[in-house]
Amino acid sequence: MTGGLGNQMYQYAVGRALALKKNQRLILDFGGIEIDPNPTKFDIEVVKFKLSKDAWKISNIFVSRCVRGVLKLISLLPFCGNFYKIIREKEDFIFKSEIFEADSQNIFMNGCWQSFKYFKGIESELLCDFESTFPLSDESKVFLAQIKSSKSVSVHVRRGDFHTKTGVRNPKVFLFDEPSYYASAAKIIHEKLGSDVTFFIFSNDIPWARKHVLVGENVVYVDCNDGSRSFEDFMLMASCQHSVIAASTFSWWAAWLASNGGREERDSVVIAPSTWWYGISSHYPENLDHYPDDWVIIEC
Repeated sequence: MTGGLGNQMYQYAVGRALALKKNQRLILDFGGIEIDPNPTKFDIEVVKFKLSKDAWKISNIFVSRCVRGVLKLISLLPFCGNFYKIIREKEDFIFKSEIFEADSQNIFMNGCWQSFKYFKGIESELLCDFESTFPLSDESKVFLAQIKSSKSVSVHVRRGDFHTKTGVRNPKVFLFDEPSYYASAAKIIHEKLGSDVTFFIFSNDIPWARKHVLVGENVVYVDCNDGSRSFEDFMLMASCQHSVIAASTFSWWAAWLASNGGREERDSVVIAPSTWWYGISSHYPENLDHYPDDWVIIEC
């Protein structure tokens, strides 16, 4: 397991899907989060969900390496060739069905696995697993009441770790005009849902969002949660009826939960940017495996 909450959810979801298919136990190896080279240091946040009661957890990098070393040694013994296999993700955003065909008894998965196709068919299990066990603060409960009482649209503006150490945006990472994207998204939302929507703005840079993200007249800036309480922002986003996401696994998963979680009586509109990351494979339509078919993609 590596990365922030969104990446951890992808990794859990693909592991859960493979474990269910093979009728095997899922083990979550959190040891790597300690040594993740990403300059943004992440916490083990996926454990704030209920998760499967059958899942085991390893949080120490030394224990992680020992377990994998022992499995690898056993696999070298005669007649144990299918005992242990490492599957590494080779292409970002690209679904590879062959991972489900591995015949080893023990499989170690290494990658981000950012495609909804890996866990298609187990949506009900994931909705149950991703129920929060983390209580909201009183401030967040006030915003939740507003969300529940309105035609709510979450708008995620990701900043912070997209900056270089000098404070300048990294052009290799974020490649589109953010104010233009959010303005286009607001126009589509109004066309599809009418003018009586309320936009709830979530960001790790609320001052910048207040200045640059103009999405309509009915705007609420959710400004009660800092980085240490970002999980509360996530749960508030997932509680909204509709979503405008950033190039962020954090808001991708909030939108997925919002559009799948008990909303059969109404269609949930999700809007996403065509550009996700640096590299052609992360640009729409090359990243078709990344976005569900009913999401609206804005070319940017």
